[in-house]
Amino acid sequence: MTAYLENIEFLIVDDNAGMRSVIKNVLHALQIKRIKEAENGEIGFDIVCTTPPDIIVSDWEMAPMNGLEFTRMVRNSE
Repeated sequence: MTAYLENIEFLIVDDNAGMRSVIKNVLHALQIKRIKEAENGEIGFDIVCTTPPDIIVSDWEMAPMNGLEFTRMVRNSE
C-alpha cells in the first residue's frame, strides 16, 4: 500500500506550523514524499492553481481565509 501512496501529492494547509509538522511527520511515516505546505488558505489556493495536489489536508480555523472558504474556492475554481 505504501508504494501506491508514494505517488500521491499532498497539500497541508494550516496556519499552525507545529500542526503542519505533525501531519507531515505522519505522512512521512507512511512513506509519502510529495508534500507541500501552506500557512493559510490564500497560499494554499495559489498552490492548488499552479500544481494541483491529489489530497488536501486543511485546518478549519485559519485567517485571513478559513478552511471552509478555502474549500469553497477550490471546489468552485476551474
